[in-house]
Amino acid sequence: MARRQFAVIVGADSPGRRSRLPALSYAEADARAVHAALTDPVTGTFDRADSVLLLGAQATAGEVKKALRAHLAESSPSDLLLFYFAGHGHVPHAAPHDDPFLVTSDLDFDTIGGEPDSGLRMSFLRRDVFEVFRGSSCLILDCCHAGRYEDLGSDGDRPSSAARPALPALQDVVDRLYLGTSRLESALYACPASGSVRESKQAGHGLLTDAILTGLEGAAAGQTGSVTFHDLVSYLGNCGLATAPGYAVRGWGRGAVLTRPAGATQRPTAAYGPGPEDYGIEPCGNPLDGSLPGLQKLLDSLYRRTERKPPFTTAEPKAVLEWLCRAVEAQGAARVSTADDRFEVVADTGQIRHDDVLALAAQLRGKIEAEARSGSSVVGYLASPPSGGPRLLAVADARRRPADIRVFSDVPVALLDIGEPLPMALAAAVSSAHHLALDAEIEVITALRRRFGRLPVPLYDRCLAAYRDALSSVVIVFEPVILLSTVGQHVGIHSWEALARRTAEARSAPFWLLEVAGHWGDQFVVERDQILAVSAISAYTVAHNDGPGRRDAPRPLSLNVSVRSLLNEGYVDALHTALRKAGLAPHTVTLEISEQDPIEPHPGVDTDWAPNPNRYFQEQLRSIARRLQVNFAIDDFGVGHASLDRIASLEVTQVKIDRAVLSHPLAIDEIDLVIKLAQDAPFSGTVSNQRTVVVEGYDDACPVPLHKLYEHGVRYVQGYISKVPASPKLMFLDAEHRDHIAALVRGSDADR
Repeated sequence: MARRQFAVIVGADSPGRRSRLPALSYAEADARAVHAALTDPVTGTFDRADSVLLLGAQATAGEVKKALRAHLAESSPSDLLLFYFAGHGHVPHAAPHDDPFLVTSDLDFDTIGGEPDSGLRMSFLRRDVFEVFRGSSCLILDCCHAGRYEDLGSDGDRPSSAARPALPALQDVVDRLYLGTSRLESALYACPASGSVRESKQAGHGLLTDAILTGLEGAAAGQTGSVTFHDLVSYLGNCGLATAPGYAVRGWGRGAVLTRPAGATQRPTAAYGPGPEDYGIEPCGNPLDGSLPGLQKLLDSLYRRTERKPPFTTAEPKAVLEWLCRAVEAQGAARVSTADDRFEVVADTGQIRHDDVLALAAQLRGKIEAEARSGSSVVGYLASPPSGGPRLLAVADARRRPADIRVFSDVPVALLDIGEPLPMALAAAVSSAHHLALDAEIEVITALRRRFGRLPVPLYDRCLAAYRDALSSVVIVFEPVILLSTVGQHVGIHSWEALARRTAEARSAPFWLLEVAGHWGDQFVVERDQILAVSAISAYTVAHNDGPGRRDAPRPLSLNVSVRSLLNEGYVDALHTALRKAGLAPHTVTLEISEQDPIEPHPGVDTDWAPNPNRYFQEQLRSIARRLQVNFAIDDFGVGHASLDRIASLEVTQVKIDRAVLSHPLAIDEIDLVIKLAQDAPFSGTVSNQRTVVVEGYDDACPVPLHKLYEHGVRYVQGYISKVPASPKLMFLDAEHRDHIAALVRGSDADR
């Protein structure tokens, strides 16, 4: 699919409602000029049809959000989204101070304390735009009076000087929100810490925007004649733009082409201060940028995205060595280990002499023996680099200790520090060599993520694209929730839970694939939940229509979801679309809230959670329930964060007790307490007073017999007790299985 470039450009001279800020003179002119430059039919690279310009009274928070969201669902990894804002910024006096507002024309300073979502907050841009948009994102802020406010709000809510907190400058907040934490590829922002106006009557623009326009017209053009975001950042750092004390421009950028001003005349930038030494461009580099070409080449050599099988079909060590040789362009490779105080080659590719390998191993005796004493072996790669001369790359047993990989070069031997990017990637490749190619690529990049934290954007995007492909390839199966009874005819299927499997025959979930999202953050978590939820709803509709109960209404369906996804508007939008397309009846779907996530705000992202996070989260659930007509459940009670507090404080229709609870000495007492809380829901009719309690993972090996659970009020179980494995088809119970379960409930079955 061809790359598309979207732009949302906003200019607001208005200081908002009931504020003491002065109106601006040129913010709307700034936005109009930037829009014209980017969409110029000759020199611009943005199509007017994909660019939204909001000015003055049209620049409301709702319209800006609407314009940004319009591009999320249809975006692809190759697309670009640019957001430009010229106007005031506001760091609120009321906590939290790390979630500023961009002042749209409708921002009411007297009401935003109680209704913060009525404004355009920086956390919204990060959480619901930049981390949801599938492609690359760019941010430009030219904000006036965006720092330590002294005169904001009406007299009634403005604190005295003594009571005013020391507020951060907006630019410092943006640093915390975006530097190293989000998928924002490029950014430029000028948010002065003091002073109310940063506009030039001479230029007719804000200071930053005037310099940007000069750069877009040709002053920042690189050797190709185009102006990329990177060119623009470099130009602003050297163009002579000077500022008053305390004014700084932050920026970093990649290769997105903004204009192609071939032959454009370059006009000098107006002098606004003493000199370029006071101009603060602060590039955001990445420690892996220098290794990126090598890592990309290695991944390209090791894996092909279209392959759904391991890189090689045999498990022989020689096959692994040959595979890695091809990837690193080595002459040959050998695995060596110690035996009887000497080295021996235990596997090799046949292209190198054992004497060469053993001689190099002898030179590295101390290092290799240290590994051998711990029971490890060493893999050696004898390569011929372009500079000539052999080198040995020795890898401690990567399946056991993937971080312990060292690269050795010519004599005298040079040892690189543990954790070098390329060796680490090779070690992870060895450890995942027998996995599916798609999974293995994710594992290698994730190993780099664990070690180095923030990765270059191309690696992040590559892993996200592979993760999407991997999730899209899983099979959705349905496991029944069994209604218990002492009478076989009354035993039946109450509902289904959608589960992910690598294949239709697999008995367990691909836990590594599902849990890897936790190493990458909210974007991966939301992508995982969204892809699986949409796939599950679609698969359930097909399974019901093809199943024996197709003439009846579909039974309830449960889907797993994380706390973070329920706070993400992109996830809710995708679920709404999937439900509408499936045509399921209201309240057919129940969202099971994962035990893995605490219900708490993320610093710098979420606001307004105080004083009670559960109460705030409950309001979010109510909003989703009203829109989607879904129910909620507590998943895996007794594990992780699924506590009694959640049962008591959230409006849920179902509580699922994890199998682990049954192994506790006080299992029955705990189950009694859960059932009591479920029956005494203090929600005044907002949910049923008889909330369903399900024991998960139940089978014949469970320590608490089924009749004991039934005696204490458990009426639903889920697990292999039905003898019907989870399947892509809806497999109903026959009379034999019903009678077997009823016998267990009565306690009369000889096998119990």
